[in-house]
Order: sequence, then structure tokens, then C-alpha cells
Amino acid sequence: MVREKNQKAEEINTSLTPLKVQKRRSTLLWTVKKRREINDAKRPTRLEERASITDGKRKTHFRTEAFEERQRLIIVPTVS
Repeated sequence: MVREKNQKAEEINTSLTPLKVQKRRSTLLWTVKKRREINDAKRPTRLEERASITDGKRKTHFRTEAFEERQRLIIVPTVS
């Protein structure tokens, strides 16, 4: 009697596991997909990236006027 019950319970469990695993996997995939979508939304698009490229140089976050001024001062050769 107990053995039969155990066997029945075992059968039910084995029949349910793939479903559980499948559900867990699908929710994981969904969360990963959502996270990826959110990150992509934060990242600049191709067009925005292309717009930020100036004179064939990629515009970086530190390329301010002061920075460019310093660069100009460094490049100018001193003639003695």
C-alpha cells in the first residue's frame, strides 16, 4: 500500500520536473532578454554614435575646449 503510494508520487514528480525546469528556464531567458533590452536602450544608437564622431576622431567624454586648448599648447613647437 505505502509502496504503491510512493510509486505513484514518484511518477507524478518525474512527470512534473521537466515542466518546472522548462518554466524556470523560460523565466530566466525572459529576464535576461529584458535586461538586455534595458541596457540597449541606455546605450547610444548607431546614428547617435556616428553623429558624435567629429573630424574622423571619435568624440570622447574628456574632449572639452580646455582639453583641446592644452593639446594645442603641447603641439606648438618652441623655436629658440
